[in-house]
Amino acid sequence: MNASSSGSDVVVANAHARLWLFGASCDSVKAYLALRLSSAWYTTEVVMTDGSTIDHSMLDPSVARVPKIEIDGQFVIGSADITKYLMKEHIGPGDAWTITMKMQDKLLDFISLVEQWEQTVAENGGREVPRDFTGNDAVFEKIFIEATTLVTHARRHRAEGSNCCGLFSPELTSADACLASLLLHIQTTDKRHLKAVFARFPALRGYWSYFKQTR
Repeated sequence: MNASSSGSDVVVANAHARLWLFGASCDSVKAYLALRLSSAWYTTEVVMTDGSTIDHSMLDPSVARVPKIEIDGQFVIGSADITKYLMKEHIGPGDAWTITMKMQDKLLDFISLVEQWEQTVAENGGREVPRDFTGNDAVFEKIFIEATTLVTHARRHRAEGSNCCGLFSPELTSADACLASLLLHIQTTDKRHLKAVFARFPALRGYWSYFKQTR
């Protein structure tokens, strides 16, 4: 991802939509990944900005530095709503597969679980509360336990035992966008924390390697 403060990160000829991102926050990364895994990726321009390139006259000032997408004639604000909108209106192949296989409820449950952690960040003014990544945080514990369960099942039943697999299948989903943005956030905060996660949940080490290769 281009780390410049303004200008297009991904320029699309005759773009039908535009996604604005603000730095490499967990929220922005999740919105970006959700877009990449949707069918809208090929018709959306991605812009890294400091906010000066957006007309905020129609927006609440409190969301000035939150990722937002202008698509289908409307603004969708924040990674949670962007992810859900793209899943509904511009579904990608991974999410469509979970519907075909009647696994959409598990997909949505995992996304909601990650949103619980995001809500704790929002309640603290966007600043993450220091956490013990070795196992004392209940929300992280739930996320990583469920992720391990999902990816282990997917490897066994969808990838013939291979580590080349996402949470539900080799095809990545919006749930993978949520988990990957969280793991990337941990990695950029302190790589020792990510090592602690992988030490407790080794299945996620292979998952992370696969995700980085496919991204």
